[in-house]
Amino acid sequence: MNRTITAAALAATAFTAGAQVTSTFDTDADGWSTINDTSSFGFDALVGNPAGSIVGVDRASGAIWYFAAPSKFLGNQSAALGGTLSWDILGLTGSQSLGGTNADVFLSSGGTLIGIDLGFNPNTTDFTNYSVDLSFDAGWEFVSSTNGNTNGNAVDAATFASVLANLDGLFIRGEYTTGSDSSALDNVVLTPAPAGAMAFAGVGLLAARRRR
Repeated sequence: MNRTITAAALAATAFTAGAQVTSTFDTDADGWSTINDTSSFGFDALVGNPAGSIVGVDRASGAIWYFAAPSKFLGNQSAALGGTLSWDILGLTGSQSLGGTNADVFLSSGGTLIGIDLGFNPNTTDFTNYSVDLSFDAGWEFVSSTNGNTNGNAVDAATFASVLANLDGLFIRGEYTTGSDSSALDNVVLTPAPAGAMAFAGVGLLAARRRR
């Protein structure tokens, strides 16, 4: 009997298929909250894509504020390795023109913060869709604080997989304005990778571990 275990076989057993996690805010805030610089937060039944969203209002004290995901998006999200995270955001007030290197989304795990700046801002006329690959080589960098500051240091495969396996925070940027602003978030979707993509991601992770 051939007992040779290939890297692909190990990867296939290391990752199990996961279910898609969503927040469409049809009837309530679905457990979401905010961090940093907000004066108010809540569910809005009228604003949305379609109607129904969560809205944060800036306190304008300096920090960049973020929407914070509830527990259903957290924990062991290894099945999302190689999948995607997407959301829709609308700038209700403010210029939505703030630049800089703050991440559009960042993840936390035991004090390790990683994030990605996708390079474009929302607007005040319609919802803008953001989508990011949950793969270390999609442009993820280490983040220096909960203000979302990326530091230019790329995330390696092992760290990215470790963060997804023990996710204790998922934060989506709500502030893109110097001064006061408000934004609405809708249609947050965490989509796991297809089985084949998970196996491929596992091969990359095993290879990265062997090189260490």
